[in-house]
Amino acid sequence: MWVKLTKYWFILVLCWIGMLPASVLAENNLFSVGFYFPPNQFSKAQFQYTQTLLAPEIEIVPFYANRSEQKDVLVSGYDNTYHLVAHVENAHSFFAVVLGVNQVEGAKLEQLRCHGKPSCTPWIYINENASYQRLKHLASALNGEHQLVTVTKDKAAAQQLTNQWPELKIIQHNDSIKEFELIKQASRQGDVYVMLPDDAFYNDATGRVVLQFLFQQRLISVGFSSGSFKAGAMVASYADYSNMLLTAKLKFLNYRIPEQSMYLNACYQDYYINEALLARVYGEAYTHIVDSDSLYQLAKQLNDDCNKNLDKN
Repeated sequence: MWVKLTKYWFILVLCWIGMLPASVLAENNLFSVGFYFPPNQFSKAQFQYTQTLLAPEIEIVPFYANRSEQKDVLVSGYDNTYHLVAHVENAHSFFAVVLGVNQVEGAKLEQLRCHGKPSCTPWIYINENASYQRLKHLASALNGEHQLVTVTKDKAAAQQLTNQWPELKIIQHNDSIKEFELIKQASRQGDVYVMLPDDAFYNDATGRVVLQFLFQQRLISVGFSSGSFKAGAMVASYADYSNMLLTAKLKFLNYRIPEQSMYLNACYQDYYINEALLARVYGEAYTHIVDSDSLYQLAKQLNDDCNKNLDKN
């Protein structure tokens, strides 16, 4: 492995100083990806960090042009992606991996990007939200016997989870019952509330209200995003920028443009524990509910499975 990495670094250095043509990158399974920044918004720190994580297999170059000469593009965040879609005239024709954009946001971008175009190259959108698998592992890592419960508007998710996660009691949204009444109903049927990545049910305001209520009812709350964790989830799983970037690396190295645009959870995710919040509810006994060392080790093991996919390339 060290020989392989050394070889790649040597090739890259020679290309950078002009001693080898850029075509050598392709000959050694290296390729160039354009990292998009809106005009006057280039971040040197973010660019260099991204270069480091994607090296040595992928060469990152910045671009700001109104027309991209890059056939493969990386872009981070909804605002940057919106600017790309709105101002880069051939955004419909190249392949891109987008970081930090969920399905609702991605659908809006796809409408803007592809409207009126005879053809539109599919993109991959990688969001920060926890996958169902990661949430299931997280809930299973809580010590003791627990009754898991959730509320969702997503009928497809409810049907999927009924088969894949039978231990989770799912209360489906009912138009005849107010949403908060459903949360109250759930709080009476379980002691661990699992927040699912349901953009139709949770937003910044409702998520905070739900978590405050769960705290008052002394329920353990499981969050699915950085926002839900900051709003008061006691434990959570989600992908930070590094996690999403490493997942993007998997997608570029397993280079197959999908038949249609895809909205994915990051393969790499981490677990987070709000120990101060748990201690306020359970005192020192919270350490008997969740063991931080075991939880972080579990996250590492799950991320190692992603590394195995990366090492195949």
